[in-house]
Amino acid sequence: MEHARLALRAAHGIAVDRGRVVRAAIAAVLADFTRHGADSQLVKGIVGDD
Repeated sequence: MEHARLALRAAHGIAVDRGRVVRAAIAAVLADFTRHGADSQLVKGIVGDD
């Protein structure tokens, strides 16, 4: 997570704390789950099919 936070700052000029990264990541995963259901990254990550 720290690597992602630092990469956001270095590559994109976005200064962000870890909490905001976590909230954005959770929102993205839940949106993907809503769109793709059983084919979502969330389901694949849980069942180990990624």
